[in-house]
Amino acid sequence: MNDDTPRYIWLGLGLLVVVVAALYARALGFGMTASYDDPNYLLFRPEVQNWWGVSWRQRLLTPKTGYPTVIPTFIYYHLRMVSSSMPSYFQSLHALNLGLHLSNIVIVFLLLRRWSSSHVAFIATALWALHPLNVEVTVWLTNLKTVLWGTCMLGGLLLWSIRLARSQREGSTWRFDAGIGLLFVIGVGCRPEMILLPLVLAVVSMYQRRSWRIPRDHFPLLGMLGGLSAAYLPLAVSGQESLVENVGAGSSHVWTKYYRFTCALELAARHYVVPISLDPEYYITYPGSWLETIPGLVIVLGLGCLMLGLALRRQIELLFPLIMGALFYGPYSQLKQLPRLTSDSYFYLPILMVTYFLVLAGYRYLQSTFDQGPRHQWALRVGAGVALVASLLFAGLTHQQVGRWRNVLALWGPVWQENSTVWRPYFHVARGLTKMGEWSQAREVLERGLPIFRKSRRYPHLLPEVYDHLGETQRAIDFAYEILQRHESPKPSHYVTYLELMAEHDISLNVEDDEVVTHTRRALEYFMTNRYWAYRPDKSVDVVAYASKYELTAPVADTLSREFQREQPHCLAWRLVGELPDETRRSLDVPPRPERCQTQQGPRDEEANGEHNP
Repeated sequence: MNDDTPRYIWLGLGLLVVVVAALYARALGFGMTASYDDPNYLLFRPEVQNWWGVSWRQRLLTPKTGYPTVIPTFIYYHLRMVSSSMPSYFQSLHALNLGLHLSNIVIVFLLLRRWSSSHVAFIATALWALHPLNVEVTVWLTNLKTVLWGTCMLGGLLLWSIRLARSQREGSTWRFDAGIGLLFVIGVGCRPEMILLPLVLAVVSMYQRRSWRIPRDHFPLLGMLGGLSAAYLPLAVSGQESLVENVGAGSSHVWTKYYRFTCALELAARHYVVPISLDPEYYITYPGSWLETIPGLVIVLGLGCLMLGLALRRQIELLFPLIMGALFYGPYSQLKQLPRLTSDSYFYLPILMVTYFLVLAGYRYLQSTFDQGPRHQWALRVGAGVALVASLLFAGLTHQQVGRWRNVLALWGPVWQENSTVWRPYFHVARGLTKMGEWSQAREVLERGLPIFRKSRRYPHLLPEVYDHLGETQRAIDFAYEILQRHESPKPSHYVTYLELMAEHDISLNVEDDEVVTHTRRALEYFMTNRYWAYRPDKSVDVVAYASKYELTAPVADTLSREFQREQPHCLAWRLVGELPDETRRSLDVPPRPERCQTQQGPRDEEANGEHNP
């Protein structure tokens, strides 16, 4: 560590923070990315709508996200409560993400200057802070979990590095241990990957002490964190099984895993080295041709040989950031689903370590190649100039990439132009057009992509909504039914869309067609048991009346019977009872309507029940 950091380095760090803040400033006026995870993370989860009104299991495990995100969810709820409007809610979240990223820049510099010279630390920090790959982490609101996790991980590493230096001077360390423990708890509440912390701390300990042996005084903290990680892992994994099944990515075939891993690694390397077209490439198909795996395989073998060579030559200083990068990159298999490595937000800390390795390697090369003197100083200035040019290029690309996150249309438009044979861009561009009120254009985009949708058996559930909005009711219903018949794995929302269209327009149900009746009955079961009826008060009365007309009221009666057993039944339940046939209504044990529901002509009691219409 270099304690004598020149003043101009500190001034440069301040300027860097200002520049990054300016590059991201316009994102403060952006909303959420409607076709991504933002609605589910920020709006529609029960624990976001009413944190104190759900069970502790929902609060601590946030099952709908697939893994625990307790701290971000807690923040979402309280920011939503104090925000005067949705725009101000989104603005607060954008400001929080950006503030954390700026804090991480300072922490990164303070950390790296303990591992190398101030100049290396500053250059690596600048290249990392300005790299366009960090735009997705900072501007996508859902990634509060990632940027805050980064703060906790980096903060823990910084405190540990300080503790190691202090322990060598026999100073008190309990305050650092307590701080690391607190950051561990917060980080685990953001992303399960925080369970890496004890392993990462052990690696840092061996590196800074240049010894494979871990001192005895380190074991209490590392043992406690390791024990907590081992106990927490089953909880973190518990929500993954259903998530994997829903996205259809639970294949355990070795070839599928190998193919996806190598393709994802090639994509990561390409986005890092040439960050010109950072498309949201979540649509990598698999399994594919073995030829597509060659670039990723070359990267794996190249990195393996490089790390082995550095180990044999005892170049521990260069080997260390590569090991750290591998540790940060590994867990993004999402624990069960191997691997989901195609999101740029997974590279927040891995690219830091790669950048640090490249800057440090370049610095060491110049040091060893040029003797001390004018040539040495000249070479260092050339290296600094190259880093400056790279930083300026990154800054320009970051500015461009921030603009692409303004809305779904801006984000996916270039992908649609470049990858016209993949179904996702068509869907997301159309979704963006509907948000702008351009329904006819949305229909044109979706119909252009229909051959691709049908070939992949991934039908756009948005198209029935578009047809219905444009007054083409029969086409909407026909396509909604085609989804149920031919989609690779129809979801409850597909069934509900079909049912709502049938009920809203009172389309005659062909009771002699067993397949049609089966689909309609299943749709009604999803509508009632998944509580869609509570989220769609304007649709639910039509649906129940439609079910009563064709004697399909069993799911309705069962759901309402359970609803009336709740401590505070939804006010809509009494309204729905009135739509049931007399015989079914008499079979229910309907309690008196409570006073809180007496004045309501409509069905909702959102504040009492914590539910909102999505």
